[in-house]
Amino acid sequence: MKSYLNINHLDLIAQLLDNKNQKTVSCAKTILQDVLHLDNKCDVALWWQNNKKDISLFQLFMSIIVNDKEDIQIRQRAVEQLVSTTQYYPESFNETCLAKLENIACSNSDWRIRVSCYRALCSFVDIFPANRNISSVTTACTQKFLQEKDPRFHEVVFVGAAPVNTLNNEYEHIVSILKDKSLALHSRSFACYALMRLEEAGKIQKKPAALLTLNLLSEMKNIKSDDSRPKRVALIALKNLIGQDKDFGDDFAAWEKAVDAMPEDK
Repeated sequence: MKSYLNINHLDLIAQLLDNKNQKTVSCAKTILQDVLHLDNKCDVALWWQNNKKDISLFQLFMSIIVNDKEDIQIRQRAVEQLVSTTQYYPESFNETCLAKLENIACSNSDWRIRVSCYRALCSFVDIFPANRNISSVTTACTQKFLQEKDPRFHEVVFVGAAPVNTLNNEYEHIVSILKDKSLALHSRSFACYALMRLEEAGKIQKKPAALLTLNLLSEMKNIKSDDSRPKRVALIALKNLIGQDKDFGDDFAAWEKAVDAMPEDK
């Protein structure tokens, strides 16, 4: 459950713990345990009574996120809750939170929590579009992710999380990753997808991006692999760049002909 409940909402739910209907009590208890990350053995009613006056959901989620002894999945969920809370209560956000998320995203921590924190930073760019500090931090983390060899970092940047303006600033880096034969095909195909996103946003020209993607697909013809995802990702990008409704599948000559027929960008 992504939390967008404030303290008053939770207090109303806590009052249901005294309800005569046990299903209602069980439901209220589950919601509070879920939102507040309480242990199953915890006396939820007593905990709420002792803590409701002083608790800050924002600070609670941050304390879980920065706790490197906590389970990764719990920390990831706390990141989601932090973002949701910020969307509804943007006044909760502060520079300390920004710095902590940046530290985790750019650290040597488990890749999963790093990616979660990076996604949060990208979300904050959308929530606070006028905040240049957030944009600057997100750009720095993007550059850090693009320096990684692990394609999972490239995927989160290229396929959706990174704002288009951030991607546009890294155009040359994207092209270098696409052309780098020492990198995994996953990374290089994700770079094709990034070019597609940039073209859709009107940031780059269509045909040069299609040619770069076609060149990668040409390389893939001679590479035997049981993993079809890189090829599928590159084909999705190429199809959108061409604007072709028909899917030519494995017919490389047809794709080549379609790219050649594309008009030159003005």
